[in-house]
Amino acid sequence: MLGGTVGAQLINVAVTPIITRYYTPDSFGILAIFISIISIAIVPSTLKYEFAIPTAKTEEDAGALVYISVSLLVIAAALLAMFVIVTPQTLRDLVGIEADLMTLLLFPIGLFFFGIYQILTYLYSYKERFKHIALSKFTTTGIMSIIQVMSGIFYKDVLFLIVGYIGGRIGGIFVLWERKVHLRAFSLKALKATAKRYDRFPKYVTLASLINMIGTQATPIILKTLYTIESVGLFSLSMRIMILPVQLMGQSVGQVLYSSLSKSTENSGQTLIEIVRVLFTVCAPFFIVIFLYGDIVFAFVFGENWSDSGIFAKWLCPWLMISVISNPLSLIAYVKNRQKTALKITVFETALRLIAIYGGSYFGGIEWSIKLFSIAGAIISVNYIIWICRISNVSIFKLLYNLRWVVLRYAIIIILGISVSLAYPTVIIVAIVFAFDLYHTYKRIKVT
Repeated sequence: MLGGTVGAQLINVAVTPIITRYYTPDSFGILAIFISIISIAIVPSTLKYEFAIPTAKTEEDAGALVYISVSLLVIAAALLAMFVIVTPQTLRDLVGIEADLMTLLLFPIGLFFFGIYQILTYLYSYKERFKHIALSKFTTTGIMSIIQVMSGIFYKDVLFLIVGYIGGRIGGIFVLWERKVHLRAFSLKALKATAKRYDRFPKYVTLASLINMIGTQATPIILKTLYTIESVGLFSLSMRIMILPVQLMGQSVGQVLYSSLSKSTENSGQTLIEIVRVLFTVCAPFFIVIFLYGDIVFAFVFGENWSDSGIFAKWLCPWLMISVISNPLSLIAYVKNRQKTALKITVFETALRLIAIYGGSYFGGIEWSIKLFSIAGAIISVNYIIWICRISNVSIFKLLYNLRWVVLRYAIIIILGISVSLAYPTVIIVAIVFAFDLYHTYKRIKVT
């Protein structure tokens, strides 16, 4: 499944420099608002019953949970469609465009297909058909990219950016549906019994997921209310590129860590230290280069219109560099049965991020909002790592001691990069240090 995820992400990154030369930051801003609304709305739409599918004890339970999830999704999509039809101006004001009714109806349509794809993905996870999930992710990104690039060449209409996202999910659904999923009919009584048996998911998981989703997806909506749709587009490109290492490393390392600690907690402290060292070694060069030369890199790769996006990316680097480490480690909280504390941290993190964005608007504009947003995220991530170390019986000082030489080398490079205006020598030095650290990290892993 990881291979499909990586392949999908690489396709996404590969086509982005093409799309950014056909579409404006305004168009990306509208797309970001669309994705934010759908991502937030999808959480309560199914009451997270699809989350229960992989935990189902029997095939009958899994099938009933699919029926429950789809039924709730249909109701939610219908309600959103009614809302759009009755009060279209409310959605127009939120998105920032004077779209016609047919365009606005893409929101409930998108909610429905995004939800169906998510439900089928969890069903296939239950059936352990991970290759099919990987293929569907690859197909989803491929179809989305083709639609967006082709429409950029011929139409340059933001509508097709949204249609591309929906079309990709429909393609992923067809890939999964062709795998002969057979679901038998269930009586209403059986569905009610199953819903009650798994009611911990709507009671507890829904709230936690909604808070987490608001924390990650509400930012474009808030930026739109405070600034311009162009600012939202610039920020969305920054996040689209900068979040990639966090997602890839989080999924790959997180799966390995969760599997390892679920089976045995022996030497868990040393495992944690080694994983942090590997994560820092692998990801630090990328973030250092962007931190030093983000505006230059973004202007060169994505076009001159996107240099401000590179400036935003610079300020996101401290938070995302720490998030590369904290995200995979978050699974330790589940292994240690500390979900309640993790939820409290998530609530505090969401509140602090939102306050930071609003606070930045009083200091002088969008750049201050991004700076404070990143600082807030970094503070929470650092404290999260400290907490994980404490519940894992790992000294934070021992962790820092093991990272001392790697951190020192890159700290010197950052100082050099800031003081010297020449970019190419600094990048070459980063590459050499990265190769050196990667080689020694490989040797350590091979020995253990």
